[in-house]
Formats: sequence, structure tokens, C-alpha cells
Amino acid sequence: MLALFHFHFTPVINHDWGSAVAVATNLQLLATVPPLPEFDTTENRFRDGLLADPLDIQGQMARKGRVDIPTGPGLGVEPDRDFIARYEVA
Repeated sequence: MLALFHFHFTPVINHDWGSAVAVATNLQLLATVPPLPEFDTTENRFRDGLLADPLDIQGQMARKGRVDIPTGPGLGVEPDRDFIARYEVA
């Protein structure tokens, strides 16, 4: 669909108010399409604290004007198991 929107010069804005895993998933998708005018960088503890190695989206944007795509296995990110344990409900 994104290719179709791009072909017809229709802007697309990706919104993701999910966890860091959802952000990593979206980064993989966004790496395959033309640049978008917006990427959410508001504070979100489940995005900023969920990963063993945080994405630091705001810092990357400030330093480089872009966000690097995680390069590890799978989605490129690893969850912080201690963070998850704090919010686990039995």
C-alpha cells in the first residue's frame, strides 16, 4: 500500500504509540519506503525503558536527523527482562 500511496504522491504518516518492540517493527518497515514527514518521539516508558539497549530516537534525531535501523537478529532489539518483570501480572 505504501508504494501505491507514494506512486500517487499521497503523503503517509506512520503513527506508533506502542512499545519499543512495535517501534523496532515500524523502523524495519520505514527503512523500505521514502522518507516520512513525522516519527513519534514523545515520551513513552514502554518504548524508552523496554529494551536492554534503548533506541534513543530523540537523541539520534537531534544528532543526525535520522534514526538508525536496529541490526541485531530478528527485529534488531532485545527486551530488558528486568523492566518486563516490574510490570508482569501473574
